[in-house]
Amino acid sequence: MKTELLFAAVLTFGCGGRHAASGSDSFPPSKQVQFSTADGKTVFAELYSATTEKNAPLLMLFHQAGSNAKEYAPLTSEWTKNGFKCLAVNLRSGGDMWDADNPTADQYRRDPGYLAAYQDMEAAMNWALRQRFDRIAVVGSSYSASLVFHLADQFTQISLVAAFSPGEYGEMKGSVGAWMSAVRCPVFVACAASEEADVRPLFKNVREPDIPGASNVFVLFDPGAHGASAMRDDKDPQCAKQYREAFLRTILRWKNAWK
Repeated sequence: MKTELLFAAVLTFGCGGRHAASGSDSFPPSKQVQFSTADGKTVFAELYSATTEKNAPLLMLFHQAGSNAKEYAPLTSEWTKNGFKCLAVNLRSGGDMWDADNPTADQYRRDPGYLAAYQDMEAAMNWALRQRFDRIAVVGSSYSASLVFHLADQFTQISLVAAFSPGEYGEMKGSVGAWMSAVRCPVFVACAASEEADVRPLFKNVREPDIPGASNVFVLFDPGAHGASAMRDDKDPQCAKQYREAFLRTILRWKNAWK
């Protein structure tokens, strides 16, 4: 079912059965990069740059709670093949999901919380600007899906926000709607059917994008799974393929200036 609103395409997908694995079996090599935060900490990230396209746009990838940069590793092959570079960032609020370490989080004796991780996201954005990326999309998962709106409000160089399962988590409660209403660039939001009651009201705060050909998109998957890891076959075998396709369509339109 597809419903057109004034400035938002609302897409609902029912998912059933299992799909042949794609996007979860292999991924291109990455190199580790690191940068410092305003509070003097070190953030570790992985840069996937297999694409040979000049001036490739950057997907800046932030994980969910208890997770790490490897949340996105199985997905990067498809994105680099389509002409994107990817920076997957280890945030200080994270852990060892996917049988992988989070070297940023490992520096702390206890989880410092979601809002503290925003400093790591700022540092990643400043790194990207120093590298002279002129087209940057930020992708968030669960708690970081809320914080990417705050980041896009602070950094107008961001030209696309993608948020998988945003919500008013923890100490962010009461702030997320205001962050979303401040964003000027196009927005892609996706969530599982079980999350719709919480996510859809937040999405209503998003403004109409002031870019010819662009639209905000709300994607609902039934049943779906939580966060950006829903694009992984090993996390959501029923809906992963549809999640990936919906996201790829959006970033390709963005890359091609919304034609």
